[in-house]
Amino acid sequence: MLDLTQTAKSDNKKIAQSIVALVNKAMIADEEARRAERYKDRPKSLGGGSIGFPGATFGDVCERALFYEYKQYEQDEGKGFTADLYRIFGMGHDAEERIAQYLRTAGFNLLTEGKDGKQFGFEKLPDPDTGIPRMRGFADGVFIDGPKILDGQSLLYPFLWECKALNDKKWKEMVKKGVIKSHPKYYAQVQLYMGMLGLEENPCMITAMNRNTGELHQEFVEYNEAHTQQIINRGIRVVSTKHPLELPRINSDFTQIPCTWCPYRGTCKKQEADKAASATTNQPKFWSQ
Repeated sequence: MLDLTQTAKSDNKKIAQSIVALVNKAMIADEEARRAERYKDRPKSLGGGSIGFPGATFGDVCERALFYEYKQYEQDEGKGFTADLYRIFGMGHDAEERIAQYLRTAGFNLLTEGKDGKQFGFEKLPDPDTGIPRMRGFADGVFIDGPKILDGQSLLYPFLWECKALNDKKWKEMVKKGVIKSHPKYYAQVQLYMGMLGLEENPCMITAMNRNTGELHQEFVEYNEAHTQQIINRGIRVVSTKHPLELPRINSDFTQIPCTWCPYRGTCKKQEADKAASATTNQPKFWSQ
């Protein structure tokens, strides 16, 4: 039997940790390279799933943060996506594919791609110079048929489908409070998709999977035309603005949430400081007398 000394065990532990660090570094580099390749020939569109970022309450969104994301400003050091986050995104994608198959097995005709093999989505607000859409979004799927009566309740088709894989805490919040209060970003996302894809007539179904337990929560969301118009107006303001400081900031205090979480906090703070300094420098001499 192989005799490992305590020193050897310690070395093995360090090696194992080094392998994790190596994997994480390679993973981040690969994901960032994919992102750069995706946008190398065109500007980034404002995504339908991003318009709720980083709001904490219903309809509460920092439009300036959206502008920085849309224009691909450099994020604060340490505020970019970590390897753990990239893996969480991957888990969400894997869950979406599995749950779609579960629903089909249960008798639903769920489409996740159009006849062209591409994900259902929309492209709006073409750039006047390039013609490239400045707003776009991609839905998880559309139910076009399935059971007509469930527990005595009628089920009407077609309707939008959105799928989320959440940790235990966030999943329980959605179950307890409903998506409109627990996850206003997701609520805004499905409202926009229903409106843009012409699926307003029947409620959207959101499926949320608990990543800790595997439990499923299903919730139907009615279309809200007024809120959808607010989202569209917000998107138009963001993509039409020439400079980020023309847009409102969600909080006047950089030391408070959600500013402390924002990956563009440093840029935003510096731009405001530069603007204030410029205004002071350009004042007439008699102004301060």
